[in-house]
Amino acid sequence: MALGTITLTSQPKKSASAPLDLVELSFAGDGDYRTGGTLLSALVQAKLGRSAEIAFVHEVALTTHLPIYDKANDKLICVVRTTGLEAADHANLAGVTFKVIVACY
Repeated sequence: MALGTITLTSQPKKSASAPLDLVELSFAGDGDYRTGGTLLSALVQAKLGRSAEIAFVHEVALTTHLPIYDKANDKLICVVRTTGLEAADHANLAGVTFKVIVACY
């Protein structure tokens, strides 16, 4: 999955209870989603302009697809909300705008 342009919708904020930056991002899905998801850390790091380890991703706005972060493989996976299954290989997600909060160290 090659995500659309990532927009930083809020500046990083430190959590009061943990040494995490909380960043709100918005991006369009890819017109050619590949099963297994897409690498996410490099995209987030490029947007932040620094190295960052992602702790978790949390959905902010409901869409037809649920973005799930696979930390072990550093991949964002898109699950079809109505079926609970991962989006099909080569699915067109270009019309889906994801809004998420990314927590990173």
